[in-house]
Amino acid sequence: MVRVLFVATQGEDLGPELQVEHVASVDGPRLAGAAAVVVGDLATLAAVTAIETAPPVIVRTPDGDEAMALRALALGATDFVPASASPQVLALRIRAAIARHITSYAHALTLFPELSPTPVVRVGAGGQLEVANAAAVALARAFDATIAELLPPDMRDIARDVLATARPSAVIDTQHGKRTLAWTFHPVALLDAVHGYAEDITEQLLTEEHLRQSQKMDAIGHLAGGIAHDFNNLLTVIMANTVLLQRTNPSESLASVATAADRAAGLVRQLLAFSRQSVLQVRDLEINGTVVNLLKMLELVVRQGVEVALDLADHPIWARADANMLDQVLMNLVVNARDAMPDGGKLTISTSVFVLDEEDLRAMPEIAPGAYARIRVTDTGEGIPPELLPKVFDPFFTTKEVGKGTGLGLATVFGIVKQHAGAIAVTSEVGRGTTFGLLLPAARDTRFFAAPVAPSEPRPVTVLVVEDEEAVRRLVTNVLEDEGYRVRAMASGAEALAWVERSTEAFELLVTDMAMPGGVSGRDLAIRIVRARPGVRVLYASGFIDDAVARDARLEAGVTFLQKPFTPGTLLACVRACLTSSPR
Repeated sequence: MVRVLFVATQGEDLGPELQVEHVASVDGPRLAGAAAVVVGDLATLAAVTAIETAPPVIVRTPDGDEAMALRALALGATDFVPASASPQVLALRIRAAIARHITSYAHALTLFPELSPTPVVRVGAGGQLEVANAAAVALARAFDATIAELLPPDMRDIARDVLATARPSAVIDTQHGKRTLAWTFHPVALLDAVHGYAEDITEQLLTEEHLRQSQKMDAIGHLAGGIAHDFNNLLTVIMANTVLLQRTNPSESLASVATAADRAAGLVRQLLAFSRQSVLQVRDLEINGTVVNLLKMLELVVRQGVEVALDLADHPIWARADANMLDQVLMNLVVNARDAMPDGGKLTISTSVFVLDEEDLRAMPEIAPGAYARIRVTDTGEGIPPELLPKVFDPFFTTKEVGKGTGLGLATVFGIVKQHAGAIAVTSEVGRGTTFGLLLPAARDTRFFAAPVAPSEPRPVTVLVVEDEEAVRRLVTNVLEDEGYRVRAMASGAEALAWVERSTEAFELLVTDMAMPGGVSGRDLAIRIVRARPGVRVLYASGFIDDAVARDARLEAGVTFLQKPFTPGTLLACVRACLTSSPR
């Protein structure tokens, strides 16, 4: 039964097909579900037509009042009927108005897809494609597919459910090669069909995946860096005391301890490299020369039957990089390639200049636009299955047998490249081989960070040592005092500041840990001490350091950085180098 609303006017029985309902006034909720409205005056007509969802409106006019009838049509009435018209005539005019409205609405629904700038299709209740607009046709052409191939495979069930519930569908993703479409379907009951709206979300998903991967690696990196910090403090004590014991009581057991500690320190360095918290000695580096100089060592690493080939650019390529770190990256990639070719093959290292354009930046949103030095390491080995490619840079992920790989090699490569503000990607085909491509920022200036100064004889100077780890503090104090230095040792930055404020004793060097509890970091301590005691040199020591702090430390005169774990000899060399540098 069709519902007809009489607003502020008398209604009558219009037959079994039209249900009459009387109301004194009207609003949006009351209009819901009404197929037509009958009013008796122009004010009520204006109130009804002002509602956006209003159905057809018929005005009952006084007999012979053509002026009111014309004004009613001008105000948006669908039709008018004289007040003396019989119920049968009124019902006939109401049915005609409803039919015209349905026809007009259906025509608008039919035209809508064609007028929409976004891809829209109309699918019948049986799942058959009925209409596709120009944007949908262009989308199919871009995907090199038909529109029917782009639709979800269970289109019939989707159309049936959407029409049955009269509710839009959830977002449905469809995969087409490496690209993804997101579909939503909305019911159009009048046409017994659904309208489908498509959006290419490939780049959005890629960006989200980059963000998730970056957040995951950062979280793991922070964890690895924190572990490395604690291990470095322990290893500093073990390594340094082992060296001191070997001076007076050399033995095979002590040598074994020293070897094991060195191996542990190497593992910690890998963790720091992965977590991007090792200190880079960055300088302008010629990439072709670096590869050539490393070639002999690489040839020793690869097994017999593996051919090593170079495909270098015919001009020098300069990048901002740490030479030792880059050597480690190349060595790790070559070892990875070697292991992928147990029966021999070809390993190629190529170099080139690569300038990122807009398309490249969409694929690598984490790096800045500009010129990069590109190094590619390609093997003809077994290849990596597609399902494993997203995991290759994850720490501790390895496909090697137990005991034959730590799972840190490629994770370390990833961390080093990211710390250089670069990028790394991998492509692979099972049975054909794998290519790792890394980008390093091209050199923009010629600043070099100073190398350590050659050791010189210690002079009778006073050193302020600030270290929260008691064993490390005691070790540093003993080593320096054995070499003739006067030492003032403090357990925290706050304690050191209090001593500086109340003491007039002069000191030439501050040796401080970077990360300390109590609210005063090594960086803060150095700034405040140098401000109070101009000319004091600073030696930072830490096993866990933020790269921004490390970068600032290297660029300041009178500052040296000592990476934990360290031996007594390394500590003394850094102290001497710092004392002979220019003051801050």
